[in-house]
Amino acid sequence: MNVGILTMCRLANYGSYWQARCLGRMMERLGTQVSYLSYSVPSEGRARKVKRFWQVAFSPFSLRDKIRFLLFKATFLRKYSGEFKETGRQPDLLIVGSDEVFNVTQENKIAASREDYFGMNATANRKISFAASFGQTTLRKLRGNNLSEAISDCLSSFDRLSVRDENSAQIVRELLGQSPPVLPDPVLCADWSGYACPSGVPREPYCLLYGYAGRFSEDECRGICEFAQALGGDIITIGGAQRIGRFLPVSVEEAPRIFAQALAVVTDTFHGCVFSMVFRKEFAAYARKALPGQAGNEEKVGDLLSRYALEDRLCASAQVSEIFSHKTDYSVLEEKLPEDQKAAWDFLREAVETWEESSREEREILEWSGGGETDPGRGLRVRDRTRLQSREIPQAVRGQREEADLRKPGDRFDRRRVCGRFGQDLR
Repeated sequence: MNVGILTMCRLANYGSYWQARCLGRMMERLGTQVSYLSYSVPSEGRARKVKRFWQVAFSPFSLRDKIRFLLFKATFLRKYSGEFKETGRQPDLLIVGSDEVFNVTQENKIAASREDYFGMNATANRKISFAASFGQTTLRKLRGNNLSEAISDCLSSFDRLSVRDENSAQIVRELLGQSPPVLPDPVLCADWSGYACPSGVPREPYCLLYGYAGRFSEDECRGICEFAQALGGDIITIGGAQRIGRFLPVSVEEAPRIFAQALAVVTDTFHGCVFSMVFRKEFAAYARKALPGQAGNEEKVGDLLSRYALEDRLCASAQVSEIFSHKTDYSVLEEKLPEDQKAAWDFLREAVETWEESSREEREILEWSGGGETDPGRGLRVRDRTRLQSREIPQAVRGQREEADLRKPGDRFDRRRVCGRFGQDLR
């Protein structure tokens, strides 16, 4: 069985990389062949690239960190995106997710959702979403941008939906009238025991600061410095350079080990929280509101922490030292995470088994009808499915046909109308 994964795996971001890689590993353990499908990434444009360069050049980072960070961003995709090449195999099952694949109102067009992430041009026999997120997109924003109907049509084209957070679940409930399962990020479902060893990490004690470049304010940095000094460790930053600490352009393999060996973690990203939870670290998190020119994450970060009763790790108005004055209580995580992991595995396993069952039924129907080619392990080819749909099939077999869900991709929505909506400016 060939599985195509459509997710944000071509961003210079450790979290994007690892969620895609972990989902691929999950599907391989279920006995499938995995391919990462290509999708259109809009060019930043020369003006935006120049602007980003000068933002770093005039940032309060040290000269050493400016150079390291610019080289890190410039080479990240060249080093690691090759792991997500498309194989050219026709997918039998398309999986959209995880990450913010449905975030249609984000200003950053490089990371914002597009028609691709809804499988608009998919030719797979079945299409599901796994732990997909709308990110900072809320129901109010969809309605304010007149996107509710278009997104409803897109979501209706999936055979089955699952989401990663309550905000996304609420959108699906309001638009489709169904409650999708809320599943954990693939990173939380992986086995990280091999990454706890201190290979490739600094020898001296350190506090890890993980976030987008320059997003920690002066006041926040002042509090972090005071805490690190009291803790007796240096400050190491990865992912993005900051006005404090020492930036390390570590590889994707080294990044989890940096988390594992840190004395404490301060982060303002979703996957920064996830890796802290994976290694059961003492951590503090900032949840950012969406501002003009800056993406927010309060919906997904807040939901992740509340799901495992870790809301006390949020730095709202409290200083970092206040958050670390009491230890992180992982008791709820220890209890609930195995259940959530099982739900995630069951969801994917059921998707594979459903395809295998429907593929077998399709071949039986085709054999009965006396025509068409089959490909063992792949099920009906698209041209045979179309031919079969036009045949007269007795009532006894028609029930099997309905169970097999032999529809053409895209039957449930107007493709041109939806694509047109995606091209408009968002408010």
